[in-house]
Amino acid sequence: MRILDYVHDRPLKQVTIYLTPDEAKSLYKQLGDLISKPKLPHAHIEDDSFTREITIAIYTPANISQFGERSRRLIEKDE
Repeated sequence: MRILDYVHDRPLKQVTIYLTPDEAKSLYKQLGDLISKPKLPHAHIEDDSFTREITIAIYTPANISQFGERSRRLIEKDE
């Protein structure tokens, strides 16, 4: 597991996420899609106002090249 704070460009070790039931359902669906459709390496879950977003990604050795340089550095080196 890797967590990136994009605003401050640094890895995080812990995060707490508070979701509404609808947001949790969206996250659940998006995770299922990512697992069943490996050509989609990431997905976005937004709140109703589109002011907050969670990006989720599934990474494997086979798809690491699909990620940008910053994401690969986090995944490979945890930095």
